[in-house]
Amino acid sequence: MADHITVSVDPDVADVYRSASDDERRKLDLLINLRLRNATESKTPLRTIMEEISREAQRRGLTPEILQSILGAKTGGTRSPFDVPEADTRTTLGDVTHREGMTDA
Repeated sequence: MADHITVSVDPDVADVYRSASDDERRKLDLLINLRLRNATESKTPLRTIMEEISREAQRRGLTPEILQSILGAKTGGTRSPFDVPEADTRTTLGDVTHREGMTDA
């Protein structure tokens, strides 16, 4: 059973979430849950975790332009904000949750 909380986000992020399909929202919910769990269970400062996430995203090819497209800042149409041709859509849950130096239990 899930518990619900309220988290403040930028208006663009809120718009993207609201316009996402049910399936996309479930994926985002899972990602957010995993990241919050990681941040709260880790002894690593949140700032360090956020910097690590940013470096990993850049390593995987996320550019400011792609990020803006994802956030819907430059889209005027009704297409999904997650439909970004430049993005590597082969990312798995393991890719998202994997941290260097950590092995699966």
